[in-house]
Order: sequence, then structure tokens, then C-alpha cells
Amino acid sequence: YISFISTGLTDSVCVPITASDPIRTSAIIEALCFESTSTTLPAYYDVTVTNKTMRDEESKEMLEYIFDHRTVDPAQVYNWGTLNDMLTSIKDAESFTSNIAKREKMVNKAMEKTLESFISD
Repeated sequence: YISFISTGLTDSVCVPITASDPIRTSAIIEALCFESTSTTLPAYYDVTVTNKTMRDEESKEMLEYIFDHRTVDPAQVYNWGTLNDMLTSIKDAESFTSNIAKREKMVNKAMEKTLESFISD
């Protein structure tokens, strides 16, 4: 089981190119995010979600299972080949198939460009 995290519901942090020490800045952001997941998120989860809104132990277990299997789809994050736009406009299986076929080369090219940017840095 995989629970996709919608990129529309998540926040991103960008470091401007003018940052004097982007590696240090990134490390600080990463440390703050890590601390948040080990302090703020558990407090919210324990106090608000499980103690105030859950009706039974089974619901709590299911929510834990969902959180344990969260993942982010890179195609959504980078919107390769404008897939996000396409996915929100799909109305039937036939249009899905034809839209994917039309965008395949564009998606592959965008994906390669993203991967190259990771390697070149």
C-alpha cells in the first residue's frame, strides 16, 4: 500500500541562487525539517488527531499505516511534460491513454534534464 502525498498540499523551500552559502543554508533547512518531524508532527498527531478525532483503536492503526506508507511522486513534483495539468483534465480512459502517448517524449526529455541537473551540481 502506498499513500501519495499531493504536491498541491505540500510546501517547498527554495534557496535563491544569490545565497552566499547554499550548502549551509540547505543543511539548516534540512535540520529544521527533521526536527519538525520528530517534535511538531508527533505532537499534532497525538494531541489533535488521535485523541480528539479518532473514534476507535482501529482508526488509529489505519492512520498510522497510511502515514508510514507516504510517498511523493517525482513526476508530480517536477511536473514533467505538464503531467499534473493533464491528470487534472482527464475524463475517461481513452483520453488518458492518448494524452500519455502524446506527452511521452516530452516527459522523458524533462525527466532526463532534471536528472542531469542533479549530476552536474
